[in-house]
Order: sequence, then structure tokens, then C-alpha cells
Amino acid sequence: ISAAECPASKTATNPAGCHAASLLLHITQQASGYFDNMWLWVADHMLDTSDPSLPQLSVYEARGLLIESQAATWLYGTASEHSVFYQYNFYGARNIFTTMVQTESPYYQPVPKPPAPFASVVGKVVGDPGYDCTDATFGGCDASWATIMEECQSVSIGSAGTYSWFSAYTQDCIDGHSCQSALWRIQGNYNNNWLQNVITIGSKYMLVSDGKGIHGQLGCRWTPRLQISVFDLPSKGAAPPPVVDTCESGTAYASEEPMTDGDVTPISSRYYITIVNLTPYRFVKTSQHSNQIDPFDFGDIPSGRARQNTVVYSSSGNLVDCNGEAYFKLEGTDTTFEVRATTHRHDELPFRTVFELTGMGLGQREYQNPCETSGVTLVITGSEEYGYMSSLTFQPCNWMNELYNVIKDWQFRHIVMPGTHDAGMTTISTDSGWSGGGIKSNTQTQSLSIFDQLRTGSRYFDMRLVSVGSAEFWAAHVGDENSPNPSGATGAKLTDMIGQLNTFMSQYPGELIIWHIRYMRNFQSLSEPGNAAHDPPLWTNETAQRFYNTLATLDNRCLESNGKAPLQLQNIPTFLDQNDKKGCVLLLTDPGSNLPEGVAGYDRALSVYPSSDLNVDDYWAEKDNTIDNSEAQVSHMKGVPRDKSSKDAFYIMQWQCTPNAADGGRYGLDAIALWSSNPALYWDAVNAMSSTSFPTVMMVDYIGQINIIVLTPADVTTFPDKLGAEIQTLAMGLNLYMVSQNCKVSTGPNPIDQAPVRKLARRGGTGRFAGIVYANGTVDNHPPANFHIGRVKTLKAGTVFGNGTVLHKRPQPGLQRADHTGAPGVMHLRWLLDATTPWAG
Repeated sequence: ISAAECPASKTATNPAGCHAASLLLHITQQASGYFDNMWLWVADHMLDTSDPSLPQLSVYEARGLLIESQAATWLYGTASEHSVFYQYNFYGARNIFTTMVQTESPYYQPVPKPPAPFASVVGKVVGDPGYDCTDATFGGCDASWATIMEECQSVSIGSAGTYSWFSAYTQDCIDGHSCQSALWRIQGNYNNNWLQNVITIGSKYMLVSDGKGIHGQLGCRWTPRLQISVFDLPSKGAAPPPVVDTCESGTAYASEEPMTDGDVTPISSRYYITIVNLTPYRFVKTSQHSNQIDPFDFGDIPSGRARQNTVVYSSSGNLVDCNGEAYFKLEGTDTTFEVRATTHRHDELPFRTVFELTGMGLGQREYQNPCETSGVTLVITGSEEYGYMSSLTFQPCNWMNELYNVIKDWQFRHIVMPGTHDAGMTTISTDSGWSGGGIKSNTQTQSLSIFDQLRTGSRYFDMRLVSVGSAEFWAAHVGDENSPNPSGATGAKLTDMIGQLNTFMSQYPGELIIWHIRYMRNFQSLSEPGNAAHDPPLWTNETAQRFYNTLATLDNRCLESNGKAPLQLQNIPTFLDQNDKKGCVLLLTDPGSNLPEGVAGYDRALSVYPSSDLNVDDYWAEKDNTIDNSEAQVSHMKGVPRDKSSKDAFYIMQWQCTPNAADGGRYGLDAIALWSSNPALYWDAVNAMSSTSFPTVMMVDYIGQINIIVLTPADVTTFPDKLGAEIQTLAMGLNLYMVSQNCKVSTGPNPIDQAPVRKLARRGGTGRFAGIVYANGTVDNHPPANFHIGRVKTLKAGTVFGNGTVLHKRPQPGLQRADHTGAPGVMHLRWLLDATTPWAG
């Protein structure tokens, strides 16, 4: 870099080629050291030149010296000059002694003003100052900070010369102290910090301390050189223990407490309410009451466990009087939530469940109970420090990117993600030109488009693709693709699915999406002669190449993997950072023996790779019922080690059943998934998972659906108000809470255990939602204060409390109420405890 490429300018910003670095030196939390006679310098003029005038230049570097050290560290005679954000940043530091410090602000500022030219990377490094620039005086948006001290304890700075000599290469600002507003930023510190003998030049304010500026005239004579002999730093008390930046064995939160097995036995009026606890705290049931619901069985949910709670509605009495409420508190916190069983008698599905998480800042949601022996699920993850998220509402659609700082050091095989079985079977197509007699009940496996499967959380797609005659490529689901007359049907058109995926990637960048492609056979068009008489012809080279060329219209495909480590061993950023951090789509083909010799099964030049590049454990139990399939999948999962050994695989948990023809025809694949197998993922599989036993992919049918409904275009437009966020929240929670506790997988600390003393470069969690989502999908973002959907105003006679107490109604003699005129009104009824029932508290 020379003055020719990066000239000193008073009016313009130099191009990206003049960006020199992101950070000059970082003393991390675990580091300590002795530093003297050290000069960190971003060049303001040429050194290696024959020009004796040493011409000036404008070179940009974002950050100077970042100090987070917790151990004893000494800095004697050090300097940091000309970085854009700051020269020194003592961030959460402890036990630091430094003296004879010198800084200079960049000569070119405020052309451009901070954080330019690095505005896009603010927050990528811990301790970065904020730049909302609403505070013109103390926002730091006119020139760099000389020194930042934030959340420090036992830091001593004795003698510092901090100078701002220029404003856009002119020095008229020095005498008037107008080169910049303030040089020091001191904010939110703890005990035992010392600041002595500070000299500033060129700034109106010497420093700003917790929002208050210290004007130069307060410290000494109004001369170019301003001095503070001693500054008493404000303290907010003793600092909490420092955050550990490494994974610590033995800190796992997940309880080993056994949970009662769930049930899918058909029993009249029985419904299930499953609660999944992926927080560090036990969910303690503090109280409950119910009327005309027996049993109303709720209990504690240990950390890392799920509980299937049972409610049975009475078949006698008035339906509107069937109500129950259970109250929970997160042990050791003030955080609470409630669960209510209630009814809506004029609805096709009258039995309702309400989850109220207003005590967590996460709103309320009402669910229709799908059918008897089925139920609804609530997933909660996070912590007091990290913040909470729940399945009441969806998290950001690019959830991998949201967890980037959590998963960035993990291998591909260790991230947990939802997957969709036969992902392209979102419909039974009638215009493909082929039919194998398949209908919705026995062939369709998804109801959401590829775009909405992605928005619901799916990242692994089981894609079974065929050609029909010499025309288009389609998704298909058949009994045997090699049969001369395969039974089944085609689904979505490949070009449509590609368009949906491209749309998603453009709207929600930073994700890794896997298409695992099978079948790759030709189904003859019904209009072509010989369809029933001959085997489906195999693909030719021309058909295969046309197929790969079609796949190549997918944007942001993952780059060549050949010659690198096997895909499952590569770190997640290998994929998420591709295509300018837009993420990528990994195309894997697995034609088996379906292609004739000489026809290539992949095309690396077009970023279409053989599935052998990824070591997949794709266990298919092929059980026809939920209980047997769950047992087989859980048993297999426990045999997959999570220790980076050779047996540690990219494990696909095939959670969907393979029903026999009778059950498939009687119930339909949607009912089997939504009423039986999908709910069991939460009350069965979760209780078998741990930090050393978890799947990579949780593959399901009918992702995102709660009930068997036909989604209209309006439903898609108002996405996702009629859909369920359970599996997306489960995946995020398992990564945040469970996988992070495995020190062989994750080198960093459990993110939900991070104390707020140290701000992360990117903070997880979601914004607060104080609204209500009703069962029909209506969302009220601003409900009336103290409105609780489904909560009864007055407890009915016969209400049973958790301790066995039963309420009876009795008129209270002599008690009258006044009407609005003040005249005596009707007798007021008071609810009294049954005197024959012991009161237990």
C-alpha cells in the first residue's frame, strides 16, 4: 500500500484496497503478559520511499489493542495509533497495570466518520462500541476513541497522553479543542479501577464517564494541553466471576431423572400436552386446579427432559365448564408460565390448550387439540442470561445464521437440524404426465412448499427425483422405482422447487441446506406407448446432463469438496461463509444402481457431488407404528458416539413410520404423522437424548403442521400463524442447550450459561412478544392488559385443586351487593372450601 493507491484526502474515502486489518492485537481472557516499548501503528505516511517528504496516506484499520485479560498483565511504554474504532479497549479486563500510554486519532477523520469504512463489521468482535450516532456529542461518530474502559475491575492506568492532532488533515482544531468531541469512554465499570495523570489534546471533552462529559475547563487551564491528575472512576460494585471461554466438563445440566413413558393408546376424550424443558432450570409445578377434567395430570419437568401430561375431559356436564390450569415456575428464578385446558364448544375441534408465557415475555398461544390420544407440544429453551425462546412463535427463518457464534467451531456432523422425508411430495401432481395410482392418503408426505419447509426450519431434504418421458423432472414417491409399474405419484416440479429455494436463500442468507437426491429414473409418460409393458428406461448421458444443468440453476451451490476433509468433518463456517456469507446448498446424488454403466451419477464441475462425500448413517427402521419405530430409532441413536471418533457419523433419525397398506389407507400419512409419530419425537426421543447422544437430522413427515388442515393461499401469505414452530425451536434448543455441553464437540462454553457481564459479539435469543396467537391463526400483537385467554373468571363448583381440595358453592347469608344505583341487588354467591376436605396449604 502506497500513497499512490491510498492518497491522503480531505474530501473522499479511499477504496477497499486501502483496508489494512481488522484488529492489531488482542489479549484474550485466558492470556496475560508483560509488554514494554510496544508501538501499534497504522501508517499515516510513507516510510519505505525515496521521497524525503514522506508523503501522507489514508490507510484504514478497524481496531487497535483489545484487552480482555483476567490475569496479571503489565503494559509499560506502549502506544496505539490511527485505528478507526479505538486505540485501546479495556473490555471486561481484570488485574491490569499500565503506564506511559500514548494514542493518536486518525488524521483523516472525520472523512470518513466512524464506523466507516467498517460499518458492516461492527459487533463482529466483542467490545465493539455501538454506533447508532443519535448522540452527537458522545456517540463516538466523529472520530475514534483513544481509550475505552468498560466492565473492568482492578485496572490501573497511570499516565496517558491521548491526542487528536488533526481534523481531515488540518490542525486548526487544536487550540479550540474541536478536533473531536471526546477521547475517553468510561462505562459500567466495577471496583478498584485507577486513572491518573491523563493528558488530552484536541478534544472538547477529555472523557465521558457513564454518559457524563468531563469538560477540559474543569480539569486545568484552557490550553492545548488538558490534564487530569486523578479521576475517581464510578463503580457499580464487585464484578461477577469472569466468564470462561472454554467448554468445562462436568457442567451438564440435563437431568438423568427417569420420566414416565408416553402413550398413544386410543382412549375417549383423552388429550396430551407435552412440555419440553431445554433450560438449565427445573420447571416446578407450583399449583393447579381443574373442573370436569379428570385426570388433570401435570408435574415437574426436570432440566433437559420432556413430560407428556394427560387431560381427560368429562363426557357429562356443560362443555364450557371443562377447564383446568397448571402453574409453573423456573426453579431458582422469578420466571413463570401457565398451561390451560379449555374448550370452544361451537368449533369442529372444541378442546383447546393455551400456553401463556407472559411471565417469560413470550406471549400466549391457543391451540386446537387435533384429536383424541393426540396433543400439542410446548418447547422452551434459553436461560435468564441468554434470554428465552419458545415454540409459540417462530425464531428467525435463517436460524443457523442466528446461532453462528454457537456452532462456528463445530463439525458438520454435530449440528442438529430438522429434515423432511420425501420433501418434494407436497402435492399429488396431475400435470406431470405420469400416475402410479398414488393418492394423498398413501403418497403425499408434506403439505408445505419447499420455501415454507425452509421457513419452518428444515435444512435436510430427502429429494426423490425422476424424469417423465423426455420432459420435466419431478419429485416422486413410489413403492419401488425399479418396478415396471411402480405404484405412487409425482409431486412438485423440480424447476418450481429450485425457484422456491433460490427465493429463500435471497431472503434469508447464511444457511446450509442439503438436498440428498435419490431415484434418478425415468417414468414413461402415459401418452407414450408401452408404459405398462416395459421397465422404465434408464437415464442416458443426455438425460443425466440435462438434470445436472437444471440443478445448476440453483443459486449459491456449495463449492467443490473434493480433496478436502470428508464433508461431515468440515466445520460449519466452511459452508455458512461461502458465497459472500450467503451460505450454500449442498447437492448430493445417490442413484444407487439406477444409472447404467457409463452414465455419470454426479457432476463436480457443476457442484453436484456424490453422496459418498458425506458419511451418512441413514438408519431406516421401517416399523409400521409409532411405538416400535421410536424404540428402534432411539436404540440406534444411543449406538452413535459423539466424540469425533470414526463411528461418530452424520446420523439421520428417520422418525416417520412406514405404515402398512391398511393403516395408510385407513388413517392417511398425515394423520399418522400429526397424531402419533411427530408428537412422540418430543415426549420420547428428547428423553433419550443427551450431550453425548443426539441425531444430526430429525426427519419427519408433514413438518410445521399441527392439525390436519388444507392450507389455503391466504394461510401461506400469513405464514406462520397457523403453523407450529416446535421442531425449529427443538433444533435450536438442542444446539444451544445440549450439544454445547459436549466438550469433545464444542470447545466453547454453553452459550445459555453466559453471564451478562460479557456482551457477546452476537447475542442470541429473540425479541419479546407480548401478543396472543389464537387457534385460527389470528394474531393480536397488542391485547388488553391483564387479558388471559382461556382463564376462567370464577372457579366453578366442583373445581379440584392440586392438593385434593374441592370447591362447592354456597350462598353467604346476609351478603348483598349494590347495583349501579346503590339499591340492594341480588344475593352474591361466595365460593367456600368444602369443610370436609382438609386444607393442605
